[in-house]
Amino acid sequence: MNITRIKYFLLVGMWKEENDERKGIVGRSINWLRKLWLAIIFFIRRGHSDYATALSFSTLLAIVPVFAVVFAIARGFDLSIYIEVWFRDLMSSQPQVAESVIQLANSYLVHAKSGVIIGIGLIFMFYSVLSLIYNIEHAFDQIWQVEDRRSPARILIDYMALLFLVPIIIILISGLNIFFYTIAGSLESFAVLGTMSKFLIKLIPYVLMPCFFIAFYVIMPNTKVHVSKAIVPGIIAGVAMIILQYFYIHGQIVLTSYNAIYGSFAALPLFMLWVLISWYICLFCAELCYMNQNMDY
Repeated sequence: MNITRIKYFLLVGMWKEENDERKGIVGRSINWLRKLWLAIIFFIRRGHSDYATALSFSTLLAIVPVFAVVFAIARGFDLSIYIEVWFRDLMSSQPQVAESVIQLANSYLVHAKSGVIIGIGLIFMFYSVLSLIYNIEHAFDQIWQVEDRRSPARILIDYMALLFLVPIIIILISGLNIFFYTIAGSLESFAVLGTMSKFLIKLIPYVLMPCFFIAFYVIMPNTKVHVSKAIVPGIIAGVAMIILQYFYIHGQIVLTSYNAIYGSFAALPLFMLWVLISWYICLFCAELCYMNQNMDY
């Protein structure tokens, strides 16, 4: 009986016109429940599980070239060591994957410097990164129902700009982390300020992750997305990613037998699963962002 009532409310009850006139917490709750329900429906009907799988594959192909560019730019600023430390902290739940990516990226740069990677290798590097950006934009355009695609010239300019801007942003974030940790270290002798600085440093990921998703949802679609409509979906995506990270780290205890069977190879399928779930979160919250802006339509 309760299931029938819940089904009736989701399909009929919350869409009645009298709910549009409700104010306060009840009205806002019903409005957000509508958006969540439609986001779930569209997430399933638009086949985002297929998009997430394709994006996960593209991510695996592009991750080494992207970080090779990051390390190359960081070496120009003499920050490559700090970038490695930052990346290991970022991938603390997948230390084996982090170590493999760093080794492959450094090897990539060594061979590129010696002239081994030329021609086909360089083309593959750019193709893997640009293909990832293209697939992300295509998935987002499907969500936003954008029919007009970027011209080839604009694709080349915009994608190359992203290819070089993202590493610079990563380096800036790493530099800010170093700056904050330096300040926190100088304040350890002060009881209140030392405790407060440590708390603020722990708070940084909870601020940066939602900000990343908000910017991601505004920039990637080939249409105008209002920043105010991306704030709540961006916060939800950021919090969901942090929760995923928490369960991944603490889930290693449960997966001890899995690691015992597959050894170090177990890091790869677990990392692929983490990437896949991350794209599920990203695409679902993109649908929620679309609903938040276009609910009246």
